[in-house]
Amino acid sequence: MSGCCSGARRVIIEATVLRVDGETCDRCGDTLDAVRTAASELEAELASLNVSVMLVEHSTTSERLKDSNTVLVNGRPLESLIGAERVSTECASCGDLVGASVCCGATSVDGAISEAVTVNQVRDAVFAALGTDDGCGCG
Repeated sequence: MSGCCSGARRVIIEATVLRVDGETCDRCGDTLDAVRTAASELEAELASLNVSVMLVEHSTTSERLKDSNTVLVNGRPLESLIGAERVSTECASCGDLVGASVCCGATSVDGAISEAVTVNQVRDAVFAALGTDDGCGCG
């Protein structure tokens, strides 16, 4: 094997959630739990394949709510890797944090909306990213 992926590979999972005074909404909290669980499981699972897993958590503000509840794998949106669509739905928990009715990011898979990203969605996205030439995560 030659090229950039002939050595160690790396998967970078990034999660962006709304934080107000250190608190996050229920939906973003569930996404963070799922991403942390998936990253931990994948780190152990992929180590034997010489693939490292790094989790990066970002915070966003109410002014950039469109960025909340977002997951990227090697810089690519989770939805693009798993054949899903990013949608926005009302989030009462975000509304409680910001003091107004607001919408937050969600994932639509075959018409079924998942308000929080799941462990399986993260796993599927990681394996999809590892299977693409431009998603090799070398470095």
